[in-house]
Amino acid sequence: MRFFARFSNINLEVNLSMIYTFLKQVKETYSYKWVRKTDYRILIIYGNENHQLLFQEKDNKVFLSIQELTTNDKMFALTLNQLLFKARKKQREILSIKETHTTKTKKIIHDQSAVKKHLNKIDQEKVVTLSNKNQPTEYAIQTEIDYLLMDLYEAMQIQDQERMSWCKQRLEEMVRLKSKETY
Repeated sequence: MRFFARFSNINLEVNLSMIYTFLKQVKETYSYKWVRKTDYRILIIYGNENHQLLFQEKDNKVFLSIQELTTNDKMFALTLNQLLFKARKKQREILSIKETHTTKTKKIIHDQSAVKKHLNKIDQEKVVTLSNKNQPTEYAIQTEIDYLLMDLYEAMQIQDQERMSWCKQRLEEMVRLKSKETY
């Protein structure tokens, strides 16, 4: 069975640290070069297949644009997927657990008020309100589930067992809460 990956209709803002991390990973396996045009740059990655990634600069921001990209190269696909994952997290302003607690305490945030503050950051227009019984709304639960899934993925990538078990435990709680909301 052959590996196949397809990326299409992507236009995400990326920052220089994301690009640097991506290039550091690419450099371990592939060679690459930048081609600079007037209003954009193309990153050409040489491997079993050559891939071109278009980076455009608009309003002092850098955007990765992919109309259609297919590959049979699993390593390249996983590396590109990590870049896209980080860019989507940044776009939604979702912080990883490492970023949400101070280096002194190393404590994971559990209480609903902290979750509410974090969710308000994600989308100011969809303010999450808590009911009188202090139970989160369906939107809050779903957003927390999405956040936990992304954090679980990140923990799996770095093989952080403690973080993985905490994420799984919180996911179970959120799924139980969600099932109560729907009935």
